[in-house]
Amino acid sequence: MAGLGNPIDKPTTFFVGMAANLEDPKAAKVKVSKGVDFIQTQPIFDVEILSKFTKGISGLNVPVIAGILPLASLKHAEFIHNEVPGITIPEEVMGRMRKGTPDEGLKIAQELLNEIKGVCQGARIMPPFRKYEMIEKLIH
Repeated sequence: MAGLGNPIDKPTTFFVGMAANLEDPKAAKVKVSKGVDFIQTQPIFDVEILSKFTKGISGLNVPVIAGILPLASLKHAEFIHNEVPGITIPEEVMGRMRKGTPDEGLKIAQELLNEIKGVCQGARIMPPFRKYEMIEKLIH
C-alpha cells in the first residue's frame, strides 16, 4: 500500500501542461523549453486565432489541445465575452447566439470541432453549468 513514507509499487508518469495565452506564442516557447509536454487553450471561438498561435509555435513538437465550450445561451456568451479575461467571442458568434435557436451554442461548438481538425491535436470539451447532455449531443 503506497502512502506517506511508503514506496510506490509502480513508477508514475506525469505530463506537464500549460494554459496558453493565444496572443503570446513566445511565452509558450519559453515554457516548452522548460519542460512543458502539452498546451491547452481556454475556450476558443475563432479558429483563425488558434491557427495563428499554432503557426507561431510550429516546430516545438508538443500537442495543442483546444478548449471547446458550448454556449448555453446569449446571457452565457455575453458573460464569457465581457467578464472572463482572455476569451473573446467574435461578433459573428454573438450575432448567431442572438438570433439562433436554443441549440445554437451546440451547433457553433460542433462547427468549431470540425474546423480545428488539422490545426491542433485535440479538444477539451467543457460542459457549461454541468449540462453533460450537451457534450453527449456534441460527440455524437
